[in-house]
Amino acid sequence: MTATNESPNRLAHFPVALFASVMGMTGLAMAWLKAAHLGLVPGEVGAVLRVLASLLFAALLALYSLKLLRYPAAVLAERCAGRAATAKDVSAAVCAIRSEKLPDPALLGNVGSFFKNPIVSAAQAAALQAQYPDMPHYPQADGTVKLAAGWLIDQCRLKGFQIGGAAVHERQALVLVNKAQAAAADVRALADHVRERVEARFGVILFAEPDWLPPSFGI
Repeated sequence: MTATNESPNRLAHFPVALFASVMGMTGLAMAWLKAAHLGLVPGEVGAVLRVLASLLFAALLALYSLKLLRYPAAVLAERCAGRAATAKDVSAAVCAIRSEKLPDPALLGNVGSFFKNPIVSAAQAAALQAQYPDMPHYPQADGTVKLAAGWLIDQCRLKGFQIGGAAVHERQALVLVNKAQAAAADVRALADHVRERVEARFGVILFAEPDWLPPSFGI
């Protein structure tokens, strides 16, 4: 399929883009809108994905109505005060919702999610599911399965665990925080401990998401 200069109705693609944005997949949202603008989204595919996005929004709405999640529209309404929401408003609302789950680095030192969500083989995922039926898992296009690192760490009862000045956040197991002037050695020792515990229990190896600075930085 070739690109066209004809600009399609962007609002028709808004549910998919907004859902991706709310879920923290800003790059996917922007790519979708760009592809729609260039006419690269087949009508049938766009229709199916819009239906799926609407169904997912309905599921999220049910959770929000039960007060299990905060509804993005409420955050947008607070920010916009009656005016039409812009892309910047949507981005700010997403950041506000995410900040409710993650500690503010300005108040408690952290780099956000410290470990990457591990990807395992379908066979390993199936074996783990047999042991842990409630384990979150996300099948990938290549047949592998992504697991939730935060859930794995939480099952090891590591929330609040501390080495030196570094600790696993008490509410979000995926985040390591600086509670008391932690040195780099404290953070590394804590990260190694978390990895060892998760590997010992689940046979899954976790990898750090942030890059380690060399010792020459003096931290």
